[in-house]
Amino acid sequence: MKTKALLKCVGLICIWFLFLQFFSILFRNADITRILSILIVGILVFCMNRKNHYICFVPEEKPRMQIILLALLSGIGLSFFNMISALQFMLSGAMEEMAQVQTDDVSISLLYIVLSVAGAVVEELFFRGILLNLCRPYDRAASAIIISAVLFAVMHLSPLMMLHTFISGLVFGYFYYHTENIYIPILMHLTNNLLWSTALNAWLFGPFMSLTGELQGAVIMVVAGLVMVICSTAVFTQKYVK
Repeated sequence: MKTKALLKCVGLICIWFLFLQFFSILFRNADITRILSILIVGILVFCMNRKNHYICFVPEEKPRMQIILLALLSGIGLSFFNMISALQFMLSGAMEEMAQVQTDDVSISLLYIVLSVAGAVVEELFFRGILLNLCRPYDRAASAIIISAVLFAVMHLSPLMMLHTFISGLVFGYFYYHTENIYIPILMHLTNNLLWSTALNAWLFGPFMSLTGELQGAVIMVVAGLVMVICSTAVFTQKYVK
């Protein structure tokens, strides 16, 4: 049962990857490829959940307000910790390439935000709702959470994002496993994506970095984000994990 579950997880990722490569070659447009990638993951979620009902869209209990606040705090912390990707760019000397990605075009910014929202919802349904539940036959919660986090990091296909996406996957999976409410990791992921795609991107090339310096500012935000995530997760564990 354990091997079968793991093979299913890997198989789903391989299906997604093959479609992604096909669309990349066919369209050669990052935005179109990402839109189609989200659609493919959504279709996989629909097909898998229709047959086995892995995801419960109507939780038995409403989450406590304290849990929602802790999830929000963790999402904010993860968006700050996301600056570690920018820090890696700086240390690798690729900061100019990263800066070129920024644009003042409102339509592109809105598209990025929409994709961030859609991506967060679909990815949580897939990685926590489907893959993590597929891994539940493993004897320990840690196994299911870690496997889903590793696959989540691998799916992003970016070495510079690997650490952040893996840590994020662990936190999302931990909150989901112990609340059994898919809307909690969705809220965390949405918070992370929306802050990163709006406020934090502005800070990266705006007043905050001008005051502190790019490298120092990135280090401050990474440390602050990590502290927020650790503290919120520790409080959640102490109060709500049996």
